[in-house]
Amino acid sequence: SSCNDVCVVSDGSAVLSAHFDGHLRVFDPRSTTLQQDVALHSARITGLHLLHDDHRLLTTSRDNTLQIIDLRTYEPIVTLKDDTYRCSADWSRSCASWDGEWVAAGNADGAVCIFSTKTGKLKTSLRAHTSAAVCCSWSGQTGLLASCSRDKENNVVIWSG
Repeated sequence: SSCNDVCVVSDGSAVLSAHFDGHLRVFDPRSTTLQQDVALHSARITGLHLLHDDHRLLTTSRDNTLQIIDLRTYEPIVTLKDDTYRCSADWSRSCASWDGEWVAAGNADGAVCIFSTKTGKLKTSLRAHTSAAVCCSWSGQTGLLASCSRDKENNVVIWSG
């Protein structure tokens, strides 16, 4: 299955890859052998984001859900979803806040959806894009959130507070 995203655990102990078949694959970087093949989503995984604690992984999927996975057990901790959330592209990337309390994910309607990692529920939607929001990045020190979209104007929006 084709690979859509990859990340390396900060201590270098594992390489994680997101795949078209909805699986997360875990490789040992020393031997390059496959250690785990975990079926997580019913559609392709478009993005991976390693949370600051290095024990949790956020996945973004075309099945219109996001999951936070415990990397010690490869089991889902919480599924984030809402009837209004639609993963906008095969290259969509979501992110978590520095403290791991919140997830930002771009929506097909142009909104940036903010989910609670405790409940898995949508807390609010930020609106500035006029086309699908595809990627988000959150600064740990400043609290700034940036999102980008396919807009010809306002393709990068910086959110504060």
